[in-house]
Amino acid sequence: MLDRLRFHYRPPIVALLSTVLLLVASAPSGAHQASTVRLQLAGAPTDGPVDLGVTSKGDLKIQLRLINIDPTYDVLVRFPECSYDQVSGGVFMTDLEGVLTGAIAPGAGMGAKPTENPEWSICIESGKPRGIFLLARGESVDLKATIDFRALGKQHVVLVGEMFAFDPDNRGNDVNWEDLLARRKLDTRRLQELLRRGAAAGKVPFDLYADVVGDPAKARYRLADYAELYLKGQPTDEDGGGHRTVEYADGAVPVDLEDFQTFKPVLPRDPVYDPDHASVRLVPTDTKGPQPGDCDCREPSRTDCATYNCDGRGAASEEPTPRGGTTYTITGRYSAMWTDHTLHPAWGWRALAWWNSPSGWVVLDEDWVSWNGNYTLSFSRAGYTGQNLRMQFRAYNRYYEPMDEDDNKFRWINPDRTNISTSHDEGHWYADTDGGTANGLGEVYFRAYQLWSGLYHRGGIDPLRDNPIKLYYPNTEYDCGDGSGNPWSCASTGGTIWLIASHGLQRDVVQHEFGHQVNNEFHLNRRPAGAGGNHSITVCYNQGLAMREGYADFMPCWVQSNRSSQPPSDVCGYDIESPGSNFCKSPGNNNEGWVGSTFWDLHDSRADGNDVLWFNSEGAAHSIYLSDPPSADGVSLGMDDYQDNYRNAASAGHASYIDDIFEQNDTD
Repeated sequence: MLDRLRFHYRPPIVALLSTVLLLVASAPSGAHQASTVRLQLAGAPTDGPVDLGVTSKGDLKIQLRLINIDPTYDVLVRFPECSYDQVSGGVFMTDLEGVLTGAIAPGAGMGAKPTENPEWSICIESGKPRGIFLLARGESVDLKATIDFRALGKQHVVLVGEMFAFDPDNRGNDVNWEDLLARRKLDTRRLQELLRRGAAAGKVPFDLYADVVGDPAKARYRLADYAELYLKGQPTDEDGGGHRTVEYADGAVPVDLEDFQTFKPVLPRDPVYDPDHASVRLVPTDTKGPQPGDCDCREPSRTDCATYNCDGRGAASEEPTPRGGTTYTITGRYSAMWTDHTLHPAWGWRALAWWNSPSGWVVLDEDWVSWNGNYTLSFSRAGYTGQNLRMQFRAYNRYYEPMDEDDNKFRWINPDRTNISTSHDEGHWYADTDGGTANGLGEVYFRAYQLWSGLYHRGGIDPLRDNPIKLYYPNTEYDCGDGSGNPWSCASTGGTIWLIASHGLQRDVVQHEFGHQVNNEFHLNRRPAGAGGNHSITVCYNQGLAMREGYADFMPCWVQSNRSSQPPSDVCGYDIESPGSNFCKSPGNNNEGWVGSTFWDLHDSRADGNDVLWFNSEGAAHSIYLSDPPSADGVSLGMDDYQDNYRNAASAGHASYIDDIFEQNDTD
C-alpha cells in the first residue's frame, strides 16, 4: 500500500459576504487557484427595501476594493459594466419526457428562446472607462457598484472580471504606462493597444448572497453567507431522511440540449481498481483495491459478503440481504436544476432503492444515473414484497464526495412508497441546486464526473483511489492556509479540494483542481521543489511550480476540447495553443502557461508551427507524465526532465518531432 499524507484542516468559521483573491508564498494546502489580484467587499448595508422592478439606481449600493498584490507585474482589470442573472441558459423543451425516453429526437419539440428576464443585476459605477481599472504593483483602488434585485427568493450575485498582466520590461515605447497610471483614464485606442499587449492572466470573481423576502410590493433584502442561505437542513442520517422533498418536474421544463446531443458513456456499474486500465508502460500498476476473488459487496449470493467491510464504514445498513423471492424492477429519471435555471440529467449520481425492513433500513439495489437521466434497478430479496420503498439519490461516489463544512454529503429522497408493482416507474424527479439546497452543486458534480469519465474511457486511465476525494463545496471557511481568513480554492496532497462558490461555477477551475489530484495520486503525493505558493499564469516562477500548474491547466482543455480543433480559451482558461507575448518565456519551462501548451501540443492532432506530432492514444500525454513520479518530495524537477520520456515513447523516427514541440514552447 502506498503511504499518503492525509489531513483535514478545520479553521474557525468565518462568515463572509465576498470572495477574496489572495495567494501567498507558502500554504499547507499545496496548490492554490491562480491569481494575484483580490476583490473584496469594503462596505454595504446589510438589509434594506427592494423595488422588484428595474430601477436605474438599484436597490443596494456597495463599495469594493480591488488590490494588486503581485510584487512584479502591473495589471489591468476589466469588468463588464453590468452582469445579469439569466433566467434561461438555452431553449425550452416542450416535450422533455420525449427526449429523455428517446421517443423524439433531441432537436424536436423546441420552443422559442424566452425573453431575457434577469432576477438580479450588478453594475459597476466607476472606472475610466467604466469597469476598467489600472493598478501598479502593490496598489489598490476602490470602486462602486449597484445591485438591483428583481425577484423574490435566494439570490447569489456573481461578478467576474478579467485580469491582464503587464511585464514592466515588455510594454513598448509607444505606451506611456506611467502617464496612464497617473491619469487613470484610457481612450479607445490606448485601451485596445493595452489589451493587445497584455495577456489574460486570470479571472477576478466576487460573490454576494442575499435573501429577498416579503410581499412583492414591500420586499426587502437581507445579506447572508452561503451556508446560512443554502445549507440549512442538511441531513446527517445515512438512510437519507431529513431532506426537503424534491419537486416533481411536471409539464414543460427547460433543458440544455447539449446534454442530449452527444452520447456520454457511463462508468462501469461498480468501478474498482483495474490493473489493465492502461498500458503497463505508461501507467503504474501498483494501485490498491479489491484483488481477484475478493468480495466487493455486490455479489449478495456469496456468504462471506454478510460481514465483509467493503468501504471501511462497516455500516450494517449497507450490507445486502440474501437473495430470494420475486424480482422487482424500478425505472425512473432524475435530473438536477443548475444555476442556469435549466434542467440537466443528473449524470453520474447514484440511485438507491432502500427498504425499511423489520431490522432497519437496507439497500435493495443501486446504480448510476445514466447520461440521459434514466436509471434501472433490478433486485429480488427474501422478505421483500413491494412494501416500504424509499428512493434516494446521492451526489457523491467512490471517486469524490462533495460535502459541506460539517462533512455532510448531499443526498435527496423521494416520498416513501408502499405496495409497488414488480415493474415500478418512479417517474421523473429532480434536485433543486439552483437556489435550493446546495446551490451550484449540479454544475460542480457534473464537471468532476466528466473528468473521471473522460480519463476512464478516452484516456484509459482510472484515477480512482483508496479513499474518495473530499470536495468541500462551497468553501466558506478555509483560507487555504494563507492566514488571511478569506476562503479560496485549492487542493491538498491529502486528497482534499476546497472550492469557493464562484469557482464552482467555472468549469475550467473545477477540472483544474481535480487535475492536481490526478497528479497527486499517480505521483505518490510527491511534489517537485517550488510547487505551490503565489502564482499567476503569465509569470515565470520556477520549473516545479510551472510543471504542476501547467499540467492542471491542461486538464480542463483535454477534457472538454476536440484534439483536432483550436480549443476555446473560455474552456481552457487561456489560449493554450498559443499563449500571448506577455506570457513569460524566460524560459517557458518556468511558466505554467507554456508548460500547459507543451502538454496540449503533445496531445492535439492539429498542426501549428513545428507541432506536427501527436500520440495515437488520447491518454498518452497524461500517462507518460503520470507514470514517472518524482523520486522524492521536493526534488528539483521540471517539464524538460520529461522530454526524454516522450521521446522514448514516440514511434521510431519521431523523436525529433518531440524536440520540436518542447523547443517551440521553450520548455526544453
